This record gives sequence, C-alpha cells and structure tokens, in this order.
Amino acid sequence: MWIASELGKDATVLIGDIAILLDHEDPYIRFWAIDALIASTHEFHGSVLATAIKRLEDADAGVRWKSMDLISRLPLSLLIATRDAGSKKILNELYVSGLECVISTIEYRGQSADLPRNIMEKINSENNVSHAFGAIAAFHFIPQDKNPFMSLGLSVLPEVQDFFKDALQDLHLG
Repeated sequence: MWIASELGKDATVLIGDIAILLDHEDPYIRFWAIDALIASTHEFHGSVLATAIKRLEDADAGVRWKSMDLISRLPLSLLIATRDAGSKKILNELYVSGLECVISTIEYRGQSADLPRNIMEKINSENNVSHAFGAIAAFHFIPQDKNPFMSLGLSVLPEVQDFFKDALQDLHLG
C-alpha cells in the first residue's frame, strides 16, 4: 500500500481502490491508504476524504495521527470539498464543526477576534475528535499566535502528542 503514497498525483486513478482500503482490518494498510490521499485527491474526491477524516476515531493511534496529518496538509479547496461532501451523508455535526474550525482558521487568520477562543474551545474539549480538530486549527494559527498550539504539549492523546512533536520539528519551534 505504501507504494501508492509514493505515486502522488499518479495515484489518482487508484482512488477507488484506496478508498476501500480505508476500512481494511490492518492498521498499517489504513495508515498508508490515508497517506496516499494526501497528494492524489481533487475537489471531486470529497467523499473519500471525508471517509479518511473519520479515521480520527480509529482504534489505532497511528492511524488517528495520519488522519490529523492529512487534514493539516489539505489545501483549503479540498477541506471545503470534504466538508461539503461529508455534510451530506458521511460526517456528523462533530466533524463538520471541526472542519469549519480549520477552514475558518485558514480563511480568516488574523481577521477574526473569535478565532483563538474557538480554537481553544476545541483544544479544551473532552471529545477526542474535537480536540484533534482544535490541534489542527492551532497549527494553522501559528503565524498569528503560537500559544494555542503550544498548549497541545499537555495533551494526553498520543496522536495529538505526535502531531505536536512533528510540527515542532517541521517548523523548528522546539
């Protein structure tokens, strides 16, 4: 499966097969299926991306982390396509709300006084999915204020801790 993730845009023709593997019993296969979506999806793949995003509730912490990684790396157009496709039948309100938080953070960075409060509400949520979306929104908010992101160092969720540590390294913050 990992070879599909190395194909980038050339894996687009395999999206149907990759989508099936998002529900595979082996977490290794699910992980690499999500990874393959990062570079191979377009706006018309919103429902496949919505299915991958639902892996935020996967039994395996590595798969949950990869789902967070996917969301954090998707361009705004794909996040919007995912929200729109998912809100019709795939994603519940929790996911739609989480995507809205990330989308708003990207669209209105520095233009909305409510963003830091909204991000912190997600981060402080006792719901693991909301907490993960808050972490992703905080990542996108770093140029304006890194404090919400830095608060993730206290997260008890292994996938959020891994996301936090990887971002610190990538951004040379830690």
